[in-house]
Amino acid sequence: MQSLVSCATPSFPPSFQSHHIPNVLQINNLTYQHLIKQLNPISRRTKSTLPLFNLCLQLYVNAGATEEAWRLFNEMPVRTLISWTILMAGYVQHGPAFKAFLMFLDMLFDHDKNKVMPDSFVLSVVLRACAKVASLSYGRQIHGYVLKRIGLIDSFVENALLNMYISCGSLVDADVVFAKIKRPDVVAWSSILSGYVKNGLEKESLKIFFNMILVGVRPDVFIFSIVIGACAHLNCMELGVQLHCYTIKTGFESIVFLANSLMDLYAKCGDVDGLRLIFSKMSDRNLVSWNTFLIGLVNNFYYFEALQAFRDLINNVSRCDDFSLTSVLKTIATLGDMNGGREVHGYIIRSDYQSNRFVMSSLLEMYIECIDYQKKDIPMKLFKSLKGFESDEFIIPSILKWCSIHSNLGTGKSLHSQIIKFNLKEDPFIISSLMVMYSKCGVLEEAIRVFQRVKHPGTAPWSVLIYGFIVNGHFREALTLFRRMQYDCVKANEFSLTSVLIACLALCDLKRGKQIHCKILRTGYGSNSSVTKTLINLYTELWDAKQVLKFGSFIPESDKACLQATDKSSLNELLHGIQLSNGYIGQNSVVEILNSSLNLVSSCVGKQAQAYMTKRDLISTSKIENSLDTCIHTV
Repeated sequence: MQSLVSCATPSFPPSFQSHHIPNVLQINNLTYQHLIKQLNPISRRTKSTLPLFNLCLQLYVNAGATEEAWRLFNEMPVRTLISWTILMAGYVQHGPAFKAFLMFLDMLFDHDKNKVMPDSFVLSVVLRACAKVASLSYGRQIHGYVLKRIGLIDSFVENALLNMYISCGSLVDADVVFAKIKRPDVVAWSSILSGYVKNGLEKESLKIFFNMILVGVRPDVFIFSIVIGACAHLNCMELGVQLHCYTIKTGFESIVFLANSLMDLYAKCGDVDGLRLIFSKMSDRNLVSWNTFLIGLVNNFYYFEALQAFRDLINNVSRCDDFSLTSVLKTIATLGDMNGGREVHGYIIRSDYQSNRFVMSSLLEMYIECIDYQKKDIPMKLFKSLKGFESDEFIIPSILKWCSIHSNLGTGKSLHSQIIKFNLKEDPFIISSLMVMYSKCGVLEEAIRVFQRVKHPGTAPWSVLIYGFIVNGHFREALTLFRRMQYDCVKANEFSLTSVLIACLALCDLKRGKQIHCKILRTGYGSNSSVTKTLINLYTELWDAKQVLKFGSFIPESDKACLQATDKSSLNELLHGIQLSNGYIGQNSVVEILNSSLNLVSSCVGKQAQAYMTKRDLISTSKIENSLDTCIHTV
């Protein structure tokens, strides 16, 4: 980690001459302390000059010793604008930042004969302090002061105002400031772009980027990383590839942190080949590069390759961080690789990560997913061996999950006591895990009591309560709870919607299922994979083939198994339903159905399929034509 001493040199106004303070910012902290000890006696024995005071003040600030700097500042017989600026910038850099604002007020209302007035650089420092503490009201007061004083607005102040409003979440004010800048520079454009991205307005940030290109401003590396990150969040692969080409033309591709952003883009858009290509071409990789590559493979289900990447990371970098460990433990938990999990556990002990809450929580999750019934007590033993995690909001839900899986009500109750003891009753994640534990252990009454003690239950507690009623076979009551949840204006999520669809399926209530389907479409969950598959199961079981076929295009290729036939009769029924309905099924779904049923098909059924494909004008693609030929000739 970069030390405070080696941080970037703060800028100074033009009036500050460079020969007043020597270039000592690269000296280590011990040298700073040695110089300060030498300068203090000199200042007592000799007549202290202003440059000497400012030098000592700068040395204290660069070493992070703001309290000593404050005491020296109070001893100064004369304070110039430079003296005020040094200490205020020190408070902004090392904290507490609000003291910079208090110093600014002292500067304005200083009644000494040596009263100084702030310049544009001082105002930019104070605005940075307001941004750091997210004080919008103080920031607006400074903005008003700037507008009243003629000649104080320059690029320093404009960019500081932009950053302040963005940090405080006031994009409307930031837009007003940006619109009044006559010729915004790259810093101003990057500030407004990052502000929109930080506030979740990625689409709008891309529009701003296009406007920047149109006015002839050439983007720098930082702007490229912002826009590429926005494309990754929006899964906008086409624009991301164009930006990648742009970075190659401008020669920025070799910069490490930009290459990391490009890897993140390709990973989030599902292009693992692009991810591998960028990673393989990187001549200089840091730990962030390895972690981006690793999590990209994990999120795209390339688990075995992710394990190999982790081994290469250990061999090439020799040490990973908590992010690397949580990623590989997630991979091992998915694969159920107990031996690999034990190897990583040994690495965690050797590397002294046992005090890291994220790593230990992921380790517990791994053991819970991988342990068989004979060794089911290992997660509990690991939990008891942990010291200082009795009240951790990540560890407790993990062990509650173990109690849920193994119906260990006794341990669950003791954890409930710990939750009350450490006052964790307001944590929605812990409360939800506790309710799941009681529900799966068959003690629904306790889950209801836990829910009733929540002051303002949100989406998670409501969803878990509905799930608990369904797990215990109370389907009608679950639908009633869902109605109450809507009356209380609590938004449903995919978990609650999937649960009530299962209740409709259990009750064979197609009418209620269609009502919930309308709710799903209104709330924007119509394309959610989990919800879509549950809807398909509902309509399939209650035989509404037209609706089933309409959902075919929403299902990812990896989940097409729900449309596959398992025997001759089911295949006949499926094709007959397709024939009778006016629904649409995509070409990929057609190929999946035909290829999965080759061993079941008679020539008669194959001809029926051919007739359907011809009517629906799907026979034109070579992919479907080949599948049909194989299907018809397989008897």
